[in-house]
Amino acid sequence: MKRKIILLSAIAVLAIIYILQLTFTGKSKVKTLSLTEDIDSIVIEQGASSNVLTLSLEGKDWHIGKYKADESTASAMVDALKSIKVLGTITANVNNDEQRYGLEINNKIVVKAQKNGQVLRTITIGKNTSTGSQCYAQVDGKNVVCLVNGSLHTTFTCTQESLRAKGIYSLSAEGITSISVSSQNGSNNFSIQKEENEQKADSSEDGSESITVPQANWIFVGEVEGKGDVNIKNVQTWTSSLANLSASEWCSEGTPVPQEAEMTVSFVCNGTNYSISFYPKDDEENQRLCTCNVAQTPFYLSEYIAQRLMQDLSSILSE
Repeated sequence: MKRKIILLSAIAVLAIIYILQLTFTGKSKVKTLSLTEDIDSIVIEQGASSNVLTLSLEGKDWHIGKYKADESTASAMVDALKSIKVLGTITANVNNDEQRYGLEINNKIVVKAQKNGQVLRTITIGKNTSTGSQCYAQVDGKNVVCLVNGSLHTTFTCTQESLRAKGIYSLSAEGITSISVSSQNGSNNFSIQKEENEQKADSSEDGSESITVPQANWIFVGEVEGKGDVNIKNVQTWTSSLANLSASEWCSEGTPVPQEAEMTVSFVCNGTNYSISFYPKDDEENQRLCTCNVAQTPFYLSEYIAQRLMQDLSSILSE
């Protein structure tokens, strides 16, 4: 009997909470706080950390420090700051209840939108709700805690590395004219070079006219010269992969780089030298630490991407 009374009491409490929520929802009006000015910098302070991140608009591109920022991430942050949809007021005064809303010093994120050094908007972001589609926040220094549309805590939880653009270079595969591979133990060292051979091709259906067109051919050079023919199809696939390089993620500052690479792939594209070094695989993360002569810092590649770039001699030889 006692357990039954407890259950009925709990149901009654839940019913009251539900009614209050319905009342709250009915009375609350959704309010959109819009900014008309353009934002040219975003300052992000996360928790008690002294590490303050600043995104700056330089021309048409966003930068994080000396690095170019990821365009889609920066745009999402700007959009979130320019239009804040307030679903309702949770409490008019947070008092000492910051932890309930994720607004305590170790968890809150303070974001400032600026233009020409002047603060346009400040939003203190607490935790996301259980649904993940709203969060608790305080706008423009007010003590009021609002329920805001969007998982802003997720949007503004970031590091310098996560904000950086992942692209390293984008080239034309047709411009690659030579490739060299050096391996850690030297057993997989080889070089190939592209030759342009002229070949006649019919330009009319009856074959009465013909033109001369260049046709690419790859050959081994150096120590492996004369050991076999190059598998042209495999090389074409390889050059297509080498022509575009993006980091899976950037290494944090101070990440140690091993003294010796497992493999280094060097190539020439339109007269410019490129070199990618691959270090031993991290089995736990299924990725490799890599460096590139045109990348400012080390980075990680997924093992799948790394294997497309790390070709050995057997894969290049024609059967």
